[in-house]
Amino acid sequence: MTTTTTSDQAGAAPDAMTATDEVQVPVLKPERMRQQNPDDVIRVVLAAIGFGVMTTLAIIGANVDPFERNLFRIVNELPDAIEPMVWVVMQLGSFAAIVVVVALALLARRPKLGRDLAVSGLVAYGIARVAKELIVRPRPGELLLEVVQRGSHIGLGYPSGHAAVAAALATVLAPHLPRIARRWLWVSVWVVGIGRLFVGAHLPLDVVGGWLLGWLVGSALLLIVGSPVGTPDLVRVRRQLCDAGLAVDTIEELTADARGSTPLVLTMDSGETMFGKVLTSQNRSADMLFKLLRRVMYRSIEDETPFVTSKQQAEHEVLLTMLARESGVRVAPYVHVVADSSDKAVLVEASIDGTGLDEIVGDGVSDELLSDLLSQVALLHEARIAHRDLRPANVMVGPEGEAWLVDFGFAQTSA
Repeated sequence: MTTTTTSDQAGAAPDAMTATDEVQVPVLKPERMRQQNPDDVIRVVLAAIGFGVMTTLAIIGANVDPFERNLFRIVNELPDAIEPMVWVVMQLGSFAAIVVVVALALLARRPKLGRDLAVSGLVAYGIARVAKELIVRPRPGELLLEVVQRGSHIGLGYPSGHAAVAAALATVLAPHLPRIARRWLWVSVWVVGIGRLFVGAHLPLDVVGGWLLGWLVGSALLLIVGSPVGTPDLVRVRRQLCDAGLAVDTIEELTADARGSTPLVLTMDSGETMFGKVLTSQNRSADMLFKLLRRVMYRSIEDETPFVTSKQQAEHEVLLTMLARESGVRVAPYVHVVADSSDKAVLVEASIDGTGLDEIVGDGVSDELLSDLLSQVALLHEARIAHRDLRPANVMVGPEGEAWLVDFGFAQTSA
């Protein structure tokens, strides 16, 4: 079987790489098509740690810390003129907000989204109520003097139920919204928390604990049911490549266990076939989790910390490939890296007319091929380059039986 692909850097399975239908028209993932997002794993861990820390502080803190007290007073003593505006936004964290957003989702014919909003909002609300009774932290009026009370607030303080509900609903809703709408959504969540300080209902620790609780609940739910975020819009990718000067006619997505990237086959207007892959923030999170697993499983693995942006990751791979090529190693020439403001990078390379070593290793590898492969590795080592992910899936065998090395995402120079 002939292939023109490389494997994904973060441990892609060596088999099951087949092309799907060509994409000619805009493709929007329907609501039912979701996938687990590695970002949500990290969010769950961070939110759980943060909520644990805030809860511990709420339990052991008999007195209000001066920093927390001063921060509360700055917000609580703002002019009364902003109260109507703050009150309106603050309702986004109320129990009624759960009913409203679920109803809107159902009216928009998004039943799964409505279900997720209902579950996240109710769970966050319920946990906040239970936590209040267990932690027993009073509201600001019982802990501080001269608190400006706007409205009647009964019950206990930690965590803020309004902040928890608002954060949970926003976490679940955000993946379904455009980038600008997501920003305003999170601004609203911040205003809900600040509003609770303004009306004298909560202290800053209560609000932060509520935010973290809602973030934890929402992220955990998305981790369970999946998220629509993560699958690249191939029509948009094609448009970006064309804008960058690459005349792409069609794009085919390859189905694979691609935890480090989304592999693509590009057919150019000239008829030439090229290979590409899309790197996103989700891929970077998968890379981080994969490297953490490697560190746990092996001693002194010395994996590099994942790059801050997908563009940096793509450019690193280009650089190491070029250094390998300058050293005489057979590698696929990279022709372009295209990045955008949404932390997505598309890496394009000339395809290799050959077969993956993983597809022929079961039939036996000739001494000539093995010798040629080791000679390529020797050239890498002479240039002080370590591939660091040299598996059969990352070796292509050309039409004349020669070995080509691909996927330098894990590679290091000065090795």
